[in-house]
Amino acid sequence: MDPAGVYKSTYEQDMAVVRTFPQWGVLIAAVILLFCSPLLLPNYLLGLMTQMGCVIIAAFGIQILTGYAGQVSVGHAAFFATGAYSGAILMAQLHFPFLLALVSAGFIAGLVGVIAGAPSLRVKGFYLVMGTLAGHYIIHYVILRWRSLTGGSLGYQFPAASFFGLSINTEVRHFYLVMIVLLIATVAAKNIVRTRMGRAFVAVRDNDLAANVMGINVWLVKFQAFFVGCFFAGVGGALWAHWAGSITPGLFPLMNGIWYLGYIIIGGLGSIVGCFFGVITVMGLMEVLSRVLPAVDPSLTGFVAAGTDVFFGLVIVLMLIFEPRGLAHRWEIFKSWYRIWPLAY
Repeated sequence: MDPAGVYKSTYEQDMAVVRTFPQWGVLIAAVILLFCSPLLLPNYLLGLMTQMGCVIIAAFGIQILTGYAGQVSVGHAAFFATGAYSGAILMAQLHFPFLLALVSAGFIAGLVGVIAGAPSLRVKGFYLVMGTLAGHYIIHYVILRWRSLTGGSLGYQFPAASFFGLSINTEVRHFYLVMIVLLIATVAAKNIVRTRMGRAFVAVRDNDLAANVMGINVWLVKFQAFFVGCFFAGVGGALWAHWAGSITPGLFPLMNGIWYLGYIIIGGLGSIVGCFFGVITVMGLMEVLSRVLPAVDPSLTGFVAAGTDVFFGLVIVLMLIFEPRGLAHRWEIFKSWYRIWPLAY
């Protein structure tokens, strides 16, 4: 340490995600506390945290696709559903091992995302949004009508997953499984956006014409963005399906795709950490509203059910007005403040 701050002597030190021993200490303590949660929290909160973990993994995908690559998609719920059904069918009917089914579900969702993202080669902006909207309805129609494979509107039920002979059939086991995959997905997403491919995503997002002049294959980069983004959605969907135990097409409405965009807007576009902030903030607030208000006055149950989307929209509007760069930017400001505290500058 020198008077100017943390001294770095190599490029590796400067590029490290976790740069100092205090940061490593906080990170290790947070991971230990996370994995000790089943000893401290009831099953209800563990279930909520498990759901959040699945959604955060899927949010990594929309963050990479939209926040980094600039390809706006409202069909993320359909890719989440693709992963959910793929993982369940591969295990129940083809008897894939759980890990292989999980990865395969991500690949299937990624390939479906590449097909749905094909319009991005010719259009962008509003027209791309309409293309992904069409993709959502096509996927939803296939799931609903291919009854022999998906069960149609009756849904699809499947046995509990097993991991190295251990059946994942309790809330605690689901929690540990999702948290382990979440840690792996976080490291993967954080490093993907730091690679050559990730820098190409940002270049295409900022100006695809300039990126093309610089020698970047814009078409290939867009395909890569859709594949990677939908891969994360498929993995999150497969985990969520195995936690739920049964799935129906009605669990993946178009509104869920809008919510995913809201998560990264609230958390912060172009920030992997922002996915945590966005999902935890929104899902936490919604859970508080749905639990606390009806407990205070049971007559408010209908009001909460009708006002959830209104509240969600209000939160987004307030964030766009007062902190358009999201909660992740506010976190960066806080970190800059405590690094020099108690000095004023």
